Amino acid sequence: MDKATRNKAVIADGAHFKGKIKNAHVIEINGTVEANLNADKVTIGSGGKFVGAVNADLVVISGQYDGNMDAGSIWATATAQIAGKIQYKTLQMDRGAALNCRVIHNWSPEK
Repeated sequence: MDKATRNKAVIADGAHFKGKIKNAHVIEINGTVEANLNADKVTIGSGGKFVGAVNADLVVISGQYDGNMDAGSIWATATAQIAGKIQYKTLQMDRGAALNCRVIHNWSPEK
């Protein structure tokens, strides 16, 4: 097992998790999660649903998200449904992605 995959967590389709997730560098969500999460990379699959706070470097959303997110980069694919509040440095949206949220760009002017 290499360093890139040893701390990957997967919430499978049909699974339901409620609580707090720590020390998951990479997490893939295909089921339902109600939690607060800190990670390097979060992927919400097309059948996945996440409710809660996310703080991550990269978030890829193909399913449903509702909560407060602070991310370096967000990629909302065509099937994404996002509610709540998102803060980001870079945002990519595919045609069809649905945003019903407060969107804040974390832009800092150069000094």
